[in-house]
Amino acid sequence: MSATSAQTSAPLGIAHGTVLLVANYRPDVGFAWWLMEHFWVRAARLAGESTLQTLLAYPETGEIPETIRAARIEHVVLPVPGAGLRGLFRTVRLVRARKVRLVYFTDRAFTSLTYLSLRLAGVRCIVTHDHTPGDRPAIGGVKGVLKAMWRRVPMLSADLHVSVSPLIRERAVRNARIPAVRCAVVQNGIAPVRGTGDREYARRTFALRTDAIICMTVARANPYKRIDFVIEVARLCVVERRRTDMVFVFCGDGPDLERLRRLADSSGIGNHFIFAGRRTDIRPLLGSADLALHPSKGEAFSLAIVEYMSAGLPLLVPDIPTVCQAVVHGESGFVYPDGDAQAAAALACRLADDAAERRRIGAQASQAVDAHFSMQGMDAQFDDVIGGAIRSLTR
Repeated sequence: MSATSAQTSAPLGIAHGTVLLVANYRPDVGFAWWLMEHFWVRAARLAGESTLQTLLAYPETGEIPETIRAARIEHVVLPVPGAGLRGLFRTVRLVRARKVRLVYFTDRAFTSLTYLSLRLAGVRCIVTHDHTPGDRPAIGGVKGVLKAMWRRVPMLSADLHVSVSPLIRERAVRNARIPAVRCAVVQNGIAPVRGTGDREYARRTFALRTDAIICMTVARANPYKRIDFVIEVARLCVVERRRTDMVFVFCGDGPDLERLRRLADSSGIGNHFIFAGRRTDIRPLLGSADLALHPSKGEAFSLAIVEYMSAGLPLLVPDIPTVCQAVVHGESGFVYPDGDAQAAAALACRLADDAAERRRIGAQASQAVDAHFSMQGMDAQFDDVIGGAIRSLTR
């Protein structure tokens, strides 16, 4: 799709130039990309308020999401900053032709040689929004000094690095050695996940007994999310502890799915582990479950975790900082030693036995999300941080 055939809500050649939003994936990739679409729509509104045009660049063709169509955001297909010299030249031509003044990247390096070309073509502000997962150690010594010097080369570095939580901002400063003055936080948040009051929804959907205790996991089926750990916890609960009332439900698809199916089959847990696939009814499923388990190797700030919490589910997470950052042990969930399936199984069985404890922890978890991880709070921070960068272009 070309720029001339794309939808647009503003005329070309507008005096103050263009804000360029850069996607990492094709438009119909799905997963948690809805969050970036939400940010793009807000960025487009902020740009319009500053008499700037908005252009969204996708690296590949695909079905344009309804949220982008409804916002009438003009879109093009162009890998930015571009693959090889030809791609770079195409990007530079686009930047010059459309008078691009701000580029908003997702999960791109803070410092890049390509940024020099963008700046020479007329870009005045480069923003990186970091959603990459994982815990990384602080870097000091000679390596740290050299990395810090590299991050301070003006023409090669972004002007603003946005993190999804205070912990990820700390990672940016201590590990990536990005100058703290250029780091900001837009805390990831969600709309409230409230149950319908239909406790039997999941039990009807999966033909379970009415007294089944349901443990939910929602994730991509890839090794990083460690669904094999969930299967081991299920085996310990169902086979070793003989908890035949417990059922583990995994919602998601991905490249590791068939291996996980074979592992579950060989673990002797039979109908007590359900592969529910990719779902459109996650909220009613969460609202009718009893607890959740999220054993990921790392996160940036997991939306799934705060969705479990918002739905009032007591949650089990490993003591990995980026995974457990939203959970207060014993108050809004439980934190077990990373990799300790026996400890996770013991906590799961404890919760299965104590409905009052499940209600107490779940209520506190839901309150914590409303107080600290709301979409309204996220939007206010985004408007302040990104809006400030956009407004600076027209001063």
